[in-house]
Amino acid sequence: MKFAAKCFSAILIISLPMVQAAECNRNIPGHYTDRFTDNGNGTVFDNLTGLTWTKCDIDLTWNNNIQQCEFTYDEQDRVVRNFLSWQDALKEVQNFNSNVQLGFATDWRLPNIKEIASLQDLGCVEISETSSIGNDKAIDVNVFPYAAAAYWSSTPARLKLGADVAIPKAWKYNFKVINLGVEATEISEKNAIRLVRGTSSK
Repeated sequence: MKFAAKCFSAILIISLPMVQAAECNRNIPGHYTDRFTDNGNGTVFDNLTGLTWTKCDIDLTWNNNIQQCEFTYDEQDRVVRNFLSWQDALKEVQNFNSNVQLGFATDWRLPNIKEIASLQDLGCVEISETSSIGNDKAIDVNVFPYAAAAYWSSTPARLKLGADVAIPKAWKYNFKVINLGVEATEISEKNAIRLVRGTSSK
Protein backbone atom coordinates (compact mmCIF):
# COMPACT_ATOMS: atom_id res chain seq x y z
CA MET A 1 0.00 0.00 0.00
CA LYS A 2 1.41 3.36 -0.94
CA PHE A 3 0.53 6.88 -0.03
CA ALA A 4 -0.48 9.13 -2.92
CA ALA A 5 2.51 11.41 -2.67
CA LYS A 6 3.30 12.47 -6.19
CA CYS A 7 3.32 16.26 -6.50
CA PHE A 8 5.14 17.84 -3.58
CA SER A 9 6.55 21.35 -3.64
CA ALA A 10 9.26 21.07 -0.99
CA ILE A 11 11.99 18.46 -0.79
CA LEU A 12 14.27 17.83 2.17
CA ILE A 13 17.15 15.38 1.69
CA ILE A 14 18.45 13.53 4.74
CA SER A 15 21.47 11.22 4.80
CA LEU A 16 19.91 8.12 6.38
CA PRO A 17 16.79 7.32 8.40
CA MET A 18 17.51 6.63 12.04
CA VAL A 19 15.65 3.96 13.96
CA GLN A 20 13.75 5.89 16.58
CA ALA A 21 12.82 4.42 19.91
CA ALA A 22 12.22 6.07 23.22
CA GLU A 23 11.05 5.01 26.63
CA CYS A 24 8.19 7.26 27.67
CA ASN A 25 8.14 8.45 31.27
CA ARG A 26 4.85 7.34 32.75
CA ASN A 27 5.19 9.79 35.63
CA ILE A 28 4.96 12.87 33.40
CA PRO A 29 1.46 14.43 33.47
CA GLY A 30 -0.33 13.97 30.15
CA HIS A 31 1.23 10.60 29.34
CA TYR A 32 -1.30 7.79 29.16
CA THR A 33 -0.11 4.18 29.21
CA ASP A 34 -1.60 2.04 26.44
CA ARG A 35 -3.27 5.08 24.90
CA PHE A 36 -2.85 3.89 21.30
CA THR A 37 -3.91 0.62 19.71
CA ASP A 38 -2.00 -0.41 16.59
CA ASN A 39 -4.48 -1.64 14.00
CA GLY A 40 -1.78 -3.48 12.07
CA ASN A 41 -2.63 -1.74 8.78
CA GLY A 42 -0.67 1.51 9.04
CA THR A 43 -3.19 3.15 11.35
CA VAL A 44 -3.50 3.54 15.12
CA PHE A 45 -6.58 4.10 17.25
CA ASP A 46 -6.41 6.72 20.01
CA ASN A 47 -8.28 5.26 22.97
CA LEU A 48 -8.28 8.66 24.67
CA THR A 49 -9.92 10.71 21.91
CA GLY A 50 -11.58 8.07 19.72
CA LEU A 51 -9.66 9.22 16.63
CA THR A 52 -7.81 7.02 14.14
CA TRP A 53 -4.43 8.29 12.89
CA THR A 54 -2.02 7.30 10.15
CA LYS A 55 1.18 5.90 11.62
CA CYS A 56 3.28 7.43 8.85
CA ASP A 57 3.48 10.98 7.61
CA ILE A 58 1.77 11.33 4.25
CA ASP A 59 5.07 11.50 2.33
CA LEU A 60 6.15 8.08 3.61
CA THR A 61 4.95 4.65 2.46
CA TRP A 62 3.36 2.10 4.76
CA ASN A 63 4.68 -1.40 4.08
CA ASN A 64 2.09 -3.82 5.40
CA ASN A 65 4.37 -6.86 4.98
CA ILE A 66 7.09 -5.60 7.32
CA GLN A 67 4.82 -3.29 9.35
CA GLN A 68 7.01 -0.23 8.85
CA CYS A 69 7.01 3.25 7.36
CA GLU A 70 9.35 3.45 4.37
CA PHE A 71 11.16 6.38 2.80
CA THR A 72 11.75 7.55 -0.74
CA TYR A 73 15.45 7.71 -1.71
CA ASP A 74 17.33 9.81 -4.24
CA GLU A 75 20.05 8.56 -6.60
CA GLN A 76 22.64 8.88 -3.81
CA ASP A 77 20.53 6.71 -1.49
CA ARG A 78 19.67 9.70 0.68
CA VAL A 79 16.24 9.95 2.28
CA VAL A 80 13.93 12.46 0.63
CA ARG A 81 11.25 14.06 2.78
CA ASN A 82 8.52 15.96 0.93
CA PHE A 83 6.60 18.60 2.83
CA LEU A 84 3.63 20.64 1.60
CA SER A 85 2.16 24.10 1.68
CA TRP A 86 -1.21 24.31 3.42
CA GLN A 87 -3.20 24.50 0.19
CA ASP A 88 -1.28 21.61 -1.37
CA ALA A 89 -1.88 19.61 1.81
CA LEU A 90 -5.63 20.01 1.43
CA LYS A 91 -5.39 18.83 -2.19
CA GLU A 92 -3.23 15.86 -1.23
CA VAL A 93 -5.88 14.68 1.22
CA GLN A 94 -8.32 14.45 -1.69
CA ASN A 95 -5.78 12.42 -3.69
CA PHE A 96 -5.18 10.15 -0.72
CA ASN A 97 -8.89 9.41 -0.29
CA SER A 98 -9.47 8.89 -4.00
CA ASN A 99 -6.90 6.07 -4.01
CA VAL A 100 -8.59 4.21 -1.11
CA GLN A 101 -5.52 3.21 0.85
CA LEU A 102 -5.19 2.68 4.59
CA GLY A 103 -7.99 0.70 6.15
CA PHE A 104 -9.92 1.02 2.87
CA ALA A 105 -11.31 4.29 4.25
CA THR A 106 -12.09 7.37 2.18
CA ASP A 107 -12.75 9.89 4.94
CA TRP A 108 -9.18 10.79 5.93
CA ARG A 109 -8.67 14.49 6.62
CA LEU A 110 -6.26 17.04 8.01
CA PRO A 111 -6.71 17.24 11.79
CA ASN A 112 -7.88 20.50 13.30
CA ILE A 113 -5.42 22.27 15.56
CA LYS A 114 -6.85 20.75 18.77
CA GLU A 115 -6.63 17.23 17.33
CA ILE A 116 -3.01 17.47 16.16
CA ALA A 117 -2.07 19.14 19.45
CA SER A 118 -3.58 16.21 21.35
CA LEU A 119 -0.65 14.04 20.17
CA GLN A 120 1.79 16.09 22.27
CA ASP A 121 3.39 13.88 24.91
CA LEU A 122 6.04 15.45 27.13
CA GLY A 123 6.58 12.07 28.73
CA CYS A 124 8.22 10.87 25.52
CA VAL A 125 10.81 13.66 25.18
CA GLU A 126 14.39 12.46 25.21
CA ILE A 127 16.99 15.24 25.34
CA SER A 128 20.41 13.74 24.73
CA GLU A 129 23.39 13.75 22.40
CA THR A 130 21.13 12.16 19.80
CA SER A 131 18.48 14.89 20.01
CA SER A 132 19.64 16.27 16.66
CA ILE A 133 17.99 13.28 14.91
CA GLY A 134 14.63 14.17 16.35
CA ASN A 135 14.38 12.60 19.81
CA ASP A 136 13.66 16.00 21.36
CA LYS A 137 10.10 15.99 20.04
CA ALA A 138 7.14 15.75 22.37
CA ILE A 139 5.48 12.84 20.57
CA ASP A 140 5.67 9.09 21.00
CA VAL A 141 7.91 7.93 18.13
CA ASN A 142 7.15 4.32 19.01
CA VAL A 143 3.58 4.98 17.87
CA PHE A 144 4.42 7.54 15.16
CA PRO A 145 7.84 6.56 13.77
CA TYR A 146 9.96 9.24 12.08
CA ALA A 147 7.63 11.99 13.25
CA ALA A 148 8.49 15.40 11.82
CA ALA A 149 8.99 18.59 13.82
CA ALA A 150 5.88 20.51 12.69
CA TYR A 151 2.51 19.56 11.22
CA TRP A 152 -0.24 21.47 9.47
CA SER A 153 -3.71 21.57 10.91
CA SER A 154 -6.85 22.25 8.89
CA THR A 155 -7.56 25.34 10.98
CA PRO A 156 -7.07 28.70 9.26
CA ALA A 157 -5.68 31.49 11.42
CA ARG A 158 -8.17 34.30 11.95
CA LEU A 159 -5.88 37.22 12.67
CA LYS A 160 -6.80 40.67 13.93
CA LEU A 161 -6.76 43.56 11.49
CA GLY A 162 -3.27 44.90 11.04
CA ALA A 163 -0.12 44.60 8.99
CA ASP A 164 -0.48 40.83 8.46
CA VAL A 165 -4.14 40.83 7.46
CA ALA A 166 -3.29 40.38 3.75
CA ILE A 167 -1.08 37.33 4.41
CA PRO A 168 -3.19 34.13 4.63
CA LYS A 169 -2.12 31.95 7.54
CA ALA A 170 -3.09 28.64 9.10
CA TRP A 171 -2.24 27.00 12.40
CA LYS A 172 0.53 24.45 12.63
CA TYR A 173 1.71 22.51 15.66
CA ASN A 174 5.38 22.32 16.63
CA PHE A 175 6.41 19.15 18.45
CA LYS A 176 10.05 20.22 18.67
CA VAL A 177 10.55 21.08 22.32
CA ILE A 178 12.36 24.33 21.61
CA ASN A 179 9.33 25.63 19.66
CA LEU A 180 6.60 23.55 21.31
CA GLY A 181 3.04 24.68 20.67
CA VAL A 182 0.77 26.27 18.10
CA GLU A 183 1.89 28.88 15.59
CA ALA A 184 0.05 30.89 12.96
CA THR A 185 2.09 30.33 9.80
CA GLU A 186 1.93 31.61 6.24
CA ILE A 187 0.16 29.00 4.13
CA SER A 188 3.06 28.94 1.66
CA GLU A 189 5.35 27.39 4.30
CA LYS A 190 6.05 23.66 3.89
CA ASN A 191 5.19 21.36 6.79
CA ALA A 192 4.54 17.68 7.41
CA ILE A 193 1.11 16.06 7.15
CA ARG A 194 -0.45 13.41 9.37
CA LEU A 195 -4.01 12.35 8.58
CA VAL A 196 -6.87 11.51 10.91
CA ARG A 197 -10.39 10.15 10.67
CA GLY A 198 -13.30 9.97 13.06
CA THR A 199 -14.79 12.37 15.57
CA SER A 200 -12.95 13.35 18.72
CA SER A 201 -14.61 12.46 22.01
CA LYS A 202 -12.42 15.02 23.82
